[in-house]
Amino acid sequence: MNFCVYGEDPFFGALDTIDRLKVKNRELNVRYIKQEIEIAHCHILYITHNQPIVFIQKHYSLITKNAILTISERKDFARDGGIIQFGILEDKLSIEVNLKGAEDANIKKRANLLEVANKVYQDRLN
Repeated sequence: MNFCVYGEDPFFGALDTIDRLKVKNRELNVRYIKQEIEIAHCHILYITHNQPIVFIQKHYSLITKNAILTISERKDFARDGGIIQFGILEDKLSIEVNLKGAEDANIKKRANLLEVANKVYQDRLN
């Protein structure tokens, strides 16, 4: 399973500690990608906050065709078609989920994630 980070590493190498970690008999590989063509090799794609707003829209068909779970902390990420957006709201973790994005990428939704989400989008773009 490839966990990819697109853009500058916001974790300062911390993800390297889980590179090649086995989870349920599957190896987790952390990859830092710089070119958009590499997206197709990802299972989970973390998109850094400094990527353009149109990133998801530009690559939506590639992301959904390859069933890639997209995650970011960029403002409006889930609203714009990304699947999971993390943030801080009133000093607490904030989670936004885009159900249409998950459905288009054929990613199963978990009820417990939706229960803790601060905002859930039903459409790809709101």
